[in-house]
Amino acid sequence: MPIDVGNRWVYRKNADGSISEFTCEVLSAAGVRENFEAYNIEHRENGESYREFYGGCNGNRSYLCQKDSSSWLYHIGDDMTLNSKTDTGCMVRWEEMEYTEDATVTTIAGTFENCKVLYHYHYSGVPLVAETLEWWWECYAYDVGLVYAEYARLERVWVFIIPIETWYGTTYDLQEYEIHH
Repeated sequence: MPIDVGNRWVYRKNADGSISEFTCEVLSAAGVRENFEAYNIEHRENGESYREFYGGCNGNRSYLCQKDSSSWLYHIGDDMTLNSKTDTGCMVRWEEMEYTEDATVTTIAGTFENCKVLYHYHYSGVPLVAETLEWWWECYAYDVGLVYAEYARLERVWVFIIPIETWYGTTYDLQEYEIHH
């Protein structure tokens, strides 16, 4: 994921049918933090600030760090091999993700080949009482960054022996991007 001042990615976010514009932009250099040349990165939704964090690179690997933390999390690297894991994803949660496959991904911004697909699954709850199952995928193109992300959540509540299920879903589809080298 190229992290340089001025880099910007604009996504079409679809959250359960509600469409918005989601922007990620590298705003400025933040100096050296925990041995990383750090950059201030901001997420905005429909122009409003959503979340700020640090991003940095070490060789061909990028790392992310929440503003209130000193823990740098491995995000993605050019040298990743299939089934290797990262410390965090970018769009949904800061949790470990697995590099599961390479794929060709088509978005509003174009077609991107050999994208690294990162995947995570999370389960919480009590079986036959209340459960939450979550899945998310993030697709990264070389020298572009995140081109597509998808998040799905199933909430299941059991009433006697009948499951009542509610599905939620969000996608991030790259519309345009600007990369400076």
